[in-house]
Amino acid sequence: MNKNLGLQCSIFATAFYILINVLLVFRLPEKLDTFLIFSWVTVPGIIGGLIFYRMDKNGLWRGNDE
Repeated sequence: MNKNLGLQCSIFATAFYILINVLLVFRLPEKLDTFLIFSWVTVPGIIGGLIFYRMDKNGLWRGNDE
């Protein structure tokens, strides 16, 4: 099984977050509102991916074959 799935998802979410901020938020006149909305959507995905990666790396899931 892929033990880096959470890390890969977190990296993808971080790249998406940076891309959205650079290409969309910085070009708008009302930056703060849009920044907070996109942060509310993407930051939990980044943190959740890191938590999933740590738990999977440490074998904290039930039913691990290893």
